[in-house]
Amino acid sequence: MSGRAAAGAVALMLAWAPPASSQTLVAAVLPSSRAVQVGTPATAFATVINTGAVTAMACAISLAANPALALHYQTTDPATNQTTGPADTPADIPPGKSQTFVFSLTANAPVPPTDVAPVFACANAGPAPVVSGLDTVLFSASATPGPDIVALAATATNDGIGDAGGPPMTGAFAVATVNVGAGAPIVASADTGSATLPIGLHLCRTDPMTGQCISAIDPGPIAIEAGATPTFAVFLGARATIPFDPANDRIFVRFTDVNGATRGATSVAVRTLPLDLGGGFINGIAWCGSQFVAGAGDTQAGGVILVSSDGVTWTWQFTSTKGVRGVACTEAQIVVVGVGGTILTSPDGRTWTPQQSGTGADLNWVTPAGAGWVAVGSGGTILTSPDAVTWSAQISGTTNDLFGVGASSARAVVAGDAGTLLTSSNGRNWTAGASGTGANLLDVKWSGTRFIVAGSGGTILTSPDGAQWTRQATGTDLGLHGVAWSGSQFAAVGADSVIVTSPDGVAWTTRFTGAASLSDIAWSGSLFAAVGEDGVILTSPDGVTWTAR
Repeated sequence: MSGRAAAGAVALMLAWAPPASSQTLVAAVLPSSRAVQVGTPATAFATVINTGAVTAMACAISLAANPALALHYQTTDPATNQTTGPADTPADIPPGKSQTFVFSLTANAPVPPTDVAPVFACANAGPAPVVSGLDTVLFSASATPGPDIVALAATATNDGIGDAGGPPMTGAFAVATVNVGAGAPIVASADTGSATLPIGLHLCRTDPMTGQCISAIDPGPIAIEAGATPTFAVFLGARATIPFDPANDRIFVRFTDVNGATRGATSVAVRTLPLDLGGGFINGIAWCGSQFVAGAGDTQAGGVILVSSDGVTWTWQFTSTKGVRGVACTEAQIVVVGVGGTILTSPDGRTWTPQQSGTGADLNWVTPAGAGWVAVGSGGTILTSPDAVTWSAQISGTTNDLFGVGASSARAVVAGDAGTLLTSSNGRNWTAGASGTGANLLDVKWSGTRFIVAGSGGTILTSPDGAQWTRQATGTDLGLHGVAWSGSQFAAVGADSVIVTSPDGVAWTTRFTGAASLSDIAWSGSLFAAVGEDGVILTSPDGVTWTAR
């Protein structure tokens, strides 16, 4: 690994460690770990930036009192990493400029792995804030020769940031190494240091020419001989939003010997990118006590669960490997269903647990019903559960795809392809009803006094009991995909952003049309939120005036 590469990476990393307003110096170091024999100098490169408005005078590198260590430094040319001045001589740094250095640490006695923080200070500025893994060196010295893994991470954007994007909110970066010490078995691993982050980390050894894994994922000890230059790939999968906080939210890649002593390390900042649904749908939405919960994604892109307390600001909380379609909740439980039999449950919208559905069918919707739950899906699939954890398949009597399910205290109603309507008073025995239409029926809601079903061709059906159904005139022939009840008004959404409202389910008025298809709608108690194609989100306090979010 060249010094120029290290210095370049340092400069890139510095851009992501802004100082506090009263601080004018920032610094970064590479490599961030060295392991040498007692008496052997361990060198590293540093860059110091003066963010202030005046020249930083007599800038130097020193150590806090440490009788076991000696530090020496020298300025360098950042283009070549060649030294440019006398050893241990301070340098002035003009405002807004940087100065590069090479420095060495030499131990006169054995030193266990210790995070050494060089002091970067000037006569009139500093010291630079200490950020472990960014401007520190994990240093160790042993009495006998040992491995010394010099590691450098390279991210896809060459800025020292490991981004997770998607769905399915994943990312990767590469790590190049050289063992400048003795050969030994080494274990490579990745972690988030002292920070607890919602992210999964794995790595493998790679072919340096192709970048393909040539070892198992998370392999055990790998023999790294003196002078060897193995490369690695680190894979990350975020489970929730990680804000951009490069000083604290980092991924550390560590190389330890068989005794667990760190012999090399490097790190990158980590963040999640703004959610990009890639032209996919937000498929379903529900209000769950204090927040909207929505499910998004499709078979190819994976799925995401999004939450918002106000319908305006949204964060994603969980990435599913398959698309998420239907969302429902009680006071104690949130349940989402999706592609390939996906069922996830959560007590709060943040922590999610996959459940075994027992089916590979796509599940389209779910609802609480009586003392349990009912989920419906493709090929006539109906599942029931007393607790949203243990699910049982029921005989529906149809092979038509089922899209919606709603329930009163007396019965559940399921809607599906070609006018399919099914009812049950216990979730086990299902009876086909007469819908009077061949339209695809896509959603069912219970208002407290009546069922309402939305479907293709502008279809709205109403029923006081789920047995006798009446088709209502909506004034649109656009497909209606979802419906909600506010307590005083129904609102239904569908193709081309059509939104129709009604105070009674009988007389309907068109309120909004646009370009994107809407898939579902929910009411929070004070706000409608509608979701759909290309990640569109619309909100309205009254169902009349709508705002794109």
